[in-house]
Amino acid sequence: MTQTFDIHRIDNLPPHSLESEQGVLGCLLVDPEKSVPRIRALLPAGAISFYDLRHQELFECLQQMDAGGLKIDLITVHQRLKDRGQLEAIGGASYLTGLMDAVPGAANLESYAGTVVQKFTRRQIIQEASQLLHDATDDSSEDELLAQRAVLFLKNRARRGAKDGLFTMGEIEPHYSERCHQLGQVGLRISKWLPALDNLRVLVPGNLVMILANTGVGKTALLTNLALAATPMPTLFLQLELPKEDIFERMLATRSETPCSRIEEMYARTEKIEGPKFHDARFPSLVISEEPKLTIQDIHSRICGMELKLGVPPKLVLVDYLGLMRGSGQGRYDKFSQIAEDLRVLAKETGTIVVAASQIGRKKDDESIEVGLHDGKESGSLENSASLVLGAWRNPENPSEMHLRVLKCNKGGSGTHVVCNYDLNTLKITEQTRKGYGYEDDNDSSS
Repeated sequence: MTQTFDIHRIDNLPPHSLESEQGVLGCLLVDPEKSVPRIRALLPAGAISFYDLRHQELFECLQQMDAGGLKIDLITVHQRLKDRGQLEAIGGASYLTGLMDAVPGAANLESYAGTVVQKFTRRQIIQEASQLLHDATDDSSEDELLAQRAVLFLKNRARRGAKDGLFTMGEIEPHYSERCHQLGQVGLRISKWLPALDNLRVLVPGNLVMILANTGVGKTALLTNLALAATPMPTLFLQLELPKEDIFERMLATRSETPCSRIEEMYARTEKIEGPKFHDARFPSLVISEEPKLTIQDIHSRICGMELKLGVPPKLVLVDYLGLMRGSGQGRYDKFSQIAEDLRVLAKETGTIVVAASQIGRKKDDESIEVGLHDGKESGSLENSASLVLGAWRNPENPSEMHLRVLKCNKGGSGTHVVCNYDLNTLKITEQTRKGYGYEDDNDSSS
């Protein structure tokens, strides 16, 4: 059955994202030294890229101030708008302050601007296509001329689309420079936790890490230890299997090196229990979700939700575990291959480091317990999407001995093998040659 286009089904409002527009302007106001030089390349169409007229006026004001060599900050922009009689038109002083408060810094400028450009492009397409549609329904229009305009419209759109995502070396340089300067703020060095992995370079936003392990090896413990080692990096822990109370207990046990059973006993007797503020301070910028069967869209929503809850977006997203996610696909292999690829895209779009645990298929009795890159194949081509893949297994004769091997790393280090101590009571994982990862003096027995 042929489908027809119904112009009346188009939403009343053209495509736009006020949040992304506010994000761009917030970045320009919070960190103009880094953001303003980059914005010309990110928004080549200039002020008309914005849908909101207030945002167009404010953006033009910032551009003019920059072109005139004027200092950009909240006070100077406020005064400039006031002198030109535009302050109230853009929402007043409170709106300016709100734009700055809405963003934690300029790190997400590229993501915000990308959404603004996407919506602007869609509005252009709708406008041009609407004119063509109008002319096509006008009997006085010449068929040949109308056809030529339609072909020209499609060709122009194809040319514009073909240039998207293409950069010269000169255009890439400022992006690379900024990423290098921000490594200390947004990068994650796994060797802080396991020093033997010091040959792995810093993980950066956009990276996807996969941890492959069998049932009962300690996938949750691996992610918990990684979360603690990443402190105080803003971290979103997506737990798809265990209740939040179990993660709370495990976090306390690993952090304080107190057995899980002991913590439970203390809380049962209300012995030396600290309040919520104490734990929020002890685990800064850590948010836990306990919902099962999440989709990629759900995870994106949780990332936005964390920013709304704490005022800061996550930089590290932990997924425990991939096999419990919902996805599309003809079979198990296709489903999890697509989920892995979607996680990679999500990491790039949200400017986060995503670490996902994945359960491998059960090994046969005559197979080696060591985990190899091929062991993840049963659940999809996970390694194709990940920039770092770790395999984990335990010594069956000594359950307190855990092994980690770098199965794949795009930046070197493949094959590195680390033997770890796995404390079955506290769930703390450390190298056999090192006591811990910076918490040696934190041996209190309280929660």
